[in-house]
Amino acid sequence: MARFLLLVLLSVGTVAGVFVFLIQSQPSVEETPSPAQAKISDEPRQEPLDYAIEKKGPRGFVFRLHNTFSLTARVLGEEHYSLDTGAQISPVDLALGWGPMADERVVSRLKIQQSNRFYHYRYRNPPPLPSRQMSLNSANMHFIPANKNVERTLKKVRAGDIVYIKGYLTDVRRKNSSWNWNSSRTRSDTGDGACELVYLEQIQIVR
Repeated sequence: MARFLLLVLLSVGTVAGVFVFLIQSQPSVEETPSPAQAKISDEPRQEPLDYAIEKKGPRGFVFRLHNTFSLTARVLGEEHYSLDTGAQISPVDLALGWGPMADERVVSRLKIQQSNRFYHYRYRNPPPLPSRQMSLNSANMHFIPANKNVERTLKKVRAGDIVYIKGYLTDVRRKNSSWNWNSSRTRSDTGDGACELVYLEQIQIVR
């Protein structure tokens, strides 16, 4: 019989679009950076528009753009979707980390998974960072590519990449339907609906 019982589940919760599993063992949009100059952001940059911009999408979807949004971050994970309604406009989610959550020493101690439009991380004590700091410096984001070129680049992104993204936080509705999908506009919210929904005009894999 093993001398140490590992996998003692202490807590399960959702914070800012993140499921957190703790496992304890006993004892304004800036210019595009060049790859050489790219610096991981301390936090996402967003500014509210003076008025929302409405864009027509495919298949009766309507996008309402509210905030400019940009970020340079480490990709913690990527997940492709094809079956849910949102996949018709948002085929890829990226789990992104910035600030201390982009540090390889932190990321290497986390086990990252994505499903059902959330991302999950697990770790063993002691945590690599305080839990609140991890949730405030990472998020699962849904991306709506503005065109085919953006979509092609988005689909090439893999965990470990450093990416620069530029676009708008947006809400989405569908004509003649009650279906809607809204973006978070704050970093401090939690649970369902706390992920960013980004109308993506530019993405660059900087390294």
